[in-house]
Amino acid sequence: MSCEDSEITRATFAVNGQPCSADADDLTLPLSTWLRTAAGCTDVKEGCNEGACGACMVIMDGVATNSCLVPVALCDGAEVTTVRAALSSSEGALVARAFADADSAQCGFCIGGMICSTVAALAGSRATPPPVRTDLPDARHGSDAQLVLDAHLCRCGGYARHQQAISTALAASPDSADSE
Repeated sequence: MSCEDSEITRATFAVNGQPCSADADDLTLPLSTWLRTAAGCTDVKEGCNEGACGACMVIMDGVATNSCLVPVALCDGAEVTTVRAALSSSEGALVARAFADADSAQCGFCIGGMICSTVAALAGSRATPPPVRTDLPDARHGSDAQLVLDAHLCRCGGYARHQQAISTALAASPDSADSE
């Protein structure tokens, strides 16, 4: 059933812990657009609007999610966390420190999405990453940090620093200490 055929007339969900609702007119909007315009969450960026760049990444019910691909109607009952709230979590503080220590942000457009993906990975829930290219000789291939990074595009080309930050955050997580 498409959103247009749905009988749903309102979606009620939480954004950064605050109750929100969207009326019938907004149900077919991409979540990224609704977050920016209706909820005022300008920390969510809109890049490609095709799910390819990761700039719009949010954490939805614990999973890193490209919000440009999710119609608001599908958010009914969900918990949506943007980078602003993700940074206030213990995982978010760890990730922020790792990105700062790696001097990872250049223009900063992609960083919010990368932080959401890394926080979700630290929390133990990550969206199915896109396929990793196996035809490139790359020492990073297959690492957890690379799987997180593969969902994002950086216009500035700061991938080495982004990967360093993500690797540092994942290695510093309490779960990684338990697995050693």
